Amino acid sequence: MLRSLTRLGVAASQRHVLLVDGLLALVLLAATASAGHSWTVPNRHEFDLPGIVLSAAVMLPLTFRRRYPLIVFGVSSGTYVWYLAAGYATSLDFYGPLVAFATIAIVERPRTTTYAAVLFAALMFAGGLVTPGSPVLASLLEALLAPGLAWALGASIRGLSMRNRRLAELTAQLEGAQALIAQRAAIDERVRIARELHDAAAHHISVIGVQAELAWYVFDSDPPQARESLGLIAAASRDAVSEMRNLLTVLRPDSPVPEDTELEYTAALGLGRLPELIERARATGVRVDSETSGEGRALTPAADACAYRIVQEALTNVAKHAPGAATRVQLAYRRSGLRISVLNDAPPEPAAPPAADPATRLRDGIRQGGTGLGLIGMRERAAICGGELTAGPRPGGGYSVILRLPSSSEVDCPKAARLSSGP
Repeated sequence: MLRSLTRLGVAASQRHVLLVDGLLALVLLAATASAGHSWTVPNRHEFDLPGIVLSAAVMLPLTFRRRYPLIVFGVSSGTYVWYLAAGYATSLDFYGPLVAFATIAIVERPRTTTYAAVLFAALMFAGGLVTPGSPVLASLLEALLAPGLAWALGASIRGLSMRNRRLAELTAQLEGAQALIAQRAAIDERVRIARELHDAAAHHISVIGVQAELAWYVFDSDPPQARESLGLIAAASRDAVSEMRNLLTVLRPDSPVPEDTELEYTAALGLGRLPELIERARATGVRVDSETSGEGRALTPAADACAYRIVQEALTNVAKHAPGAATRVQLAYRRSGLRISVLNDAPPEPAAPPAADPATRLRDGIRQGGTGLGLIGMRERAAICGGELTAGPRPGGGYSVILRLPSSSEVDCPKAARLSSGP
């Protein structure tokens, strides 16, 4: 369909060009005929019907001058020579070769234009010589001046056309670049939304899963512990719903979110809530200790949320993949910046697997159902705030996640801070 429309547009443009050039040829023919009947030159043939026919043969090929410039120039020039050889006086017939030559100067290479200029100058000089009473010097000057002016005009039009073509190309490139930027922005937005959804849900769902497993096992033997697990499940559910509500409030285009960089949520996620996060991790069975060294300093909202989310995801991964492993969360404030380390040892040897009951299947799904998106999201968060994240196995067993945030970083992403805000 698009190709058909393009071909129709090109055909319409070509018809328009032929119409314009055809009208130009008719106007020049009418002017030549009028001038031929008005001028009387001694010793030259009167402008009669054969003269009109020859003039038409000089002018009418101009209709196709843009499609076949060299052929039109040759036909028009040759017919003009025939017109002069037939004994007719020079009228306005030379405008045919003149316009054809100007077209060559616009569309052809300089070398081709030079050959055409020599031929056209010879035609002009010959026309002056056959005109009785015309000085040779004037004919020579006319033969030099007419091609020069036509060439200058054609060259200026050629330059303007090339600039317009280049501008059109640059415009097309700019539109393509804008389309790529828009596409990239859409992809980045999808990645950001996916990262926020993952972080808002994964940790709380892990807590819910572990506590549901525990409550199932001790429901009859230890009712107080079961009730405590159910309370933790309810709290984690409320936290997850609240974070999802805040996230959706930011993402909805019709939500009443202020345009400034601060959203009035009840509290922003940050390292100030690290003790609460560690307590929730301990409730899932992760043995977590924390330590802080150096003089603490305030972080930008985005960096504070980034640090919290990365610690949260690292502890969630420990609960999934290394349950029961000893884990340390270390915050080291240095002059160069903040270093956060989440280090866990190898998990203890698992006990003999129980029967494949619903709780076991739930536990296995939680611990083995990872997709690897969490680590990708952590690296993306670190990069947003100008930091660096390294993660990998530790010598002797276990795993380490290390985040470095530079103290000199002025990077702050309001959207990252807003989307990371929570209850």
